[in-house]
Amino acid sequence: MNKIVKYMSSAFCAALVLCGCASLPDEELSPADITLAELEEKMSQATDPEGRFAQAKSFVMKQVVETKRFLDQPLVQMVETKFMRPDFFKITTYEDNQPVLSIISNGESSWVVDYNSQKVRTLDAEQLRQVKRFSDVTKPGSRLSAIFKDIRIQKCRIGDEEYYKVECPGDDGSMLNVYVDADTYQTSRISISAKGESTYDSSLKGYGLYEGVRIPEETSVRTGGVEKTSRVIYCKLNSVIDPAEFRPRTF
Repeated sequence: MNKIVKYMSSAFCAALVLCGCASLPDEELSPADITLAELEEKMSQATDPEGRFAQAKSFVMKQVVETKRFLDQPLVQMVETKFMRPDFFKITTYEDNQPVLSIISNGESSWVVDYNSQKVRTLDAEQLRQVKRFSDVTKPGSRLSAIFKDIRIQKCRIGDEEYYKVECPGDDGSMLNVYVDADTYQTSRISISAKGESTYDSSLKGYGLYEGVRIPEETSVRTGGVEKTSRVIYCKLNSVIDPAEFRPRTF
């Protein structure tokens, strides 16, 4: 997972649960007692019981993200995600209430905006593909089965807990694993591996209700040797967003 995906990881993890480092230890796998379609429907009911998120034309989410640092206090940032149909989004990181970096996409082109250096960079074809995958996964109403081919679902026991493990192979050889609690049908863990090694591992805790939608209050992420913890502090559906926000600024 390259630095573009790492940058989007906190927003990705919080939003992924609405659509439906080390690896997890001691997994006991067995055939699933449910189909993927049935599981996705139960996941939707668990997180979006009234269909508010699925029907939303836009949303704004804000998270406080703490990054652990060796022999120093954690770096505290605020990450704001804005989405507008059909597939416009903007993810901005703030430090001391000032923007430092944005990833912006209007569905056809994507850019990285560095506010400190006052530079704008257009993403290349591979990075654009990854950004499009992020948009496809996180847009309201999306389902994993509509994005990934050859998905496999298994029952998974880890200690005393039971999950449904959903394996989503990427066309680049990576594997997205989604662990869904077998009792609540809420996403508990997400991991990404490439070439047999874990590149991203996250755990999701304490689902809270925001405008009728249940999302994890806290997400812990390990990627590239970096540990981050994010907390959702704001979520608003059908926000009025100026389309001009989905174009890079001119310095």
